[in-house]
Amino acid sequence: MNIARIFKGIKRRMSRSPGQEMVAKPSTPSGEDAFVYSQEWYDQSYHIGRVGVDHRTFEDVRDQYETAGYHRRLNRVLDRVRIPDKPIKWLEVGCHLGLTAYWIAERFPQAHLYMFDFSISSITWCKTWFPYKLRATIWEGNVENICLPNDSLDNFFDFATCIDVTEHLPESTYQKMILELLRVLKIGGSLILMQGNTPNVEHIHILAEDRLVSDFWSAGFKLVKKLPDRYYLFRK
Repeated sequence: MNIARIFKGIKRRMSRSPGQEMVAKPSTPSGEDAFVYSQEWYDQSYHIGRVGVDHRTFEDVRDQYETAGYHRRLNRVLDRVRIPDKPIKWLEVGCHLGLTAYWIAERFPQAHLYMFDFSISSITWCKTWFPYKLRATIWEGNVENICLPNDSLDNFFDFATCIDVTEHLPESTYQKMILELLRVLKIGGSLILMQGNTPNVEHIHILAEDRLVSDFWSAGFKLVKKLPDRYYLFRK
């Protein structure tokens, strides 16, 4: 794929509609608290209330998401990314229920997964149910400061996945996350990026695709190629 042509197309579309975002007006699901971007909302209204982590098993959740096609979609993407056959450190941003990390660990036994979320109920559930605990570091954290208690993680990761995350974040948090991802990836490290665009009440920051790509490019990431299903491969 001609990378120069990709950038030319991005710039041309942005010149027509700079900063344009996709607008959605979703309603709050029945019985759910009104959305507020907060740890409490994701703990109680989302992970416990909507997802049901207080009573569901990993197998139950995995089967639901695999039936919905999430695993097949991720595999289509990973088929087009070169993953070295050597020990690698892989960061999963906003790990939710740990399914992306699980599918990566299942496919790449050489990978150690580092996975975090700011939702306590999400992390508690992952620490209980994640099948590859010996190959995973799981912690409660936030995208504005990606670190472990005793490690800043500077230039640490070979790969990172940021899938269905950016649409949840306020603009200032989103911008800080981009810089944090740039900081924690090694030189030459790769980022697999995809934003969700369904009109859910918690999706407060759905961007035009060219704006999304431009934001990461402007921060210092290099766009390697466009992948299937609105995924992108970037390199530091």
